[in-house]
Amino acid sequence: MGVAKQIYKMMADYPWAARIPAEGKDADGVIDLSTSAPSVKPPESARRAFLNAVQNEKPGAHRYMTNAGYIETRRAVSRHLAQSAGIEVPPELVIMCYGASGGINTTLKALLDPEEEVIIVAPHPFEDPIFVWNHGGTPVAVGSNADFSLNVGRTAAAADIHTKALLISCPNDPTGAVYPDDSIRELAGLLEARQKEFNNTIYLIWDSRYSRIMYDGVPVTNIFSLYENSILVGSFSMHLVISGDRGGYVAVNPRCPYKEKVFAAIAMVIRTLGFVNCPALVQNAIAHMDFGNSELPSYTKARGLVCGALRGFGYEFQEPQGGYFVFVKSPTGNDNFVGKLKEKGVLVAPGAAFGAPGYFRVSFCAEEDNLREALRVFEKLSPAGNS
Repeated sequence: MGVAKQIYKMMADYPWAARIPAEGKDADGVIDLSTSAPSVKPPESARRAFLNAVQNEKPGAHRYMTNAGYIETRRAVSRHLAQSAGIEVPPELVIMCYGASGGINTTLKALLDPEEEVIIVAPHPFEDPIFVWNHGGTPVAVGSNADFSLNVGRTAAAADIHTKALLISCPNDPTGAVYPDDSIRELAGLLEARQKEFNNTIYLIWDSRYSRIMYDGVPVTNIFSLYENSILVGSFSMHLVISGDRGGYVAVNPRCPYKEKVFAAIAMVIRTLGFVNCPALVQNAIAHMDFGNSELPSYTKARGLVCGALRGFGYEFQEPQGGYFVFVKSPTGNDNFVGKLKEKGVLVAPGAAFGAPGYFRVSFCAEEDNLREALRVFEKLSPAGNS
């Protein structure tokens, strides 16, 4: 076999995850709606910040820095969180990371002892169980409600003496669900009770990478105000369309009793995992980015186009409240429908990858012409039986 059995199986089960996202159609004529690769450019303010970072760089601008990152960048993140979500966190509790995925990996490495458990709400991001496995932990998947809302009782009941953390994606990838404060407040109360029952600390790791891509006035959750043992993982990648530049961060709740230890552990792990630092150029750009005047890309039109068409064709799904994916129920009841779409030239991500077989994820951040062409395929294969 030549490689680890677990990795070999992963390669066989999720070949779409290794594809290079295509602009438009790829060499095989396939329209790729399986990945998060927006077709739009970063906003002008972001591009200008990168240009200024190069033109006005100081001596040593490309050297290593302290593991947690430049203090001026961490101050910028602190201001950004206060302005965008009302989250107050001092820069001394912010760590710059190699994207949100790097932030989750370093956080899990810092927290987990072998075989400790991490609860994951399904449907969940494809990589989340893998991130837990990476660091010797055991992922425990807990299903959401039928409408993808958070099943608070079921989630809290999964916590036991072995639980170290709960990992939540909000807005959720792949469903676009946003969990309201009332649900999180109820969950926080139950988790606090479980902590007392088992005399252990249960961290809530809040993956907020899509929190700046929201619809219909849905508010952003201030997780720090709801649960003291919380750790926020964020990114500039998605809303600024700079995913390839890997600008992420971790912020530790100032109310967490172990905040200094958690911060120091994550900063150490960045070095030992080999991420070393969030790239210096990216940090210098973020430090001087004008977030208040940043014209963020909007996917509202694309969401309306795709959701409206799919609904008209008879597909079943919940309207996404955030992000740029829609999670659709397979007309065949299984992941075979993904293969049918591929045969017709449209690539989507199978629901099994997200802990929810029988669904598929469609990205609507592609160019409009490609979305419209893909929708013609969805119409031909629709539940109405037009194929």
